[in-house]
Amino acid sequence: CLRDRPMSVTVFAPTNNAFSALTRFIRQKLFVNNQFVPHLQDLILCHIFACEVFSIGFANGANENTFNGERVGIRTDPLAVNGIPMVSVDHDGSNGFVPTVLFYT
Repeated sequence: CLRDRPMSVTVFAPTNNAFSALTRFIRQKLFVNNQFVPHLQDLILCHIFACEVFSIGFANGANENTFNGERVGIRTDPLAVNGIPMVSVDHDGSNGFVPTVLFYT
């Protein structure tokens, strides 16, 4: 659905360390086993807001919907999503859409 039309989104992207922390079994399931593609898609969509929000635009205590319909809790000072602190924020980019990427570990 992201490639269907240009749009602005906010992406919460795990750091390489977060991916490295996954067990080999989980990585195999998510990235190699085609039966788990729907789970990987859902995992990715729960890391995306369907609008562009820079870190200063989040309200403390807010609950926001992700692209897959899950609600996540926002805390500011320091910025955290579902209690996971964001370590690098407000990276503006573009490839058909303009994401703000908030990295977490």
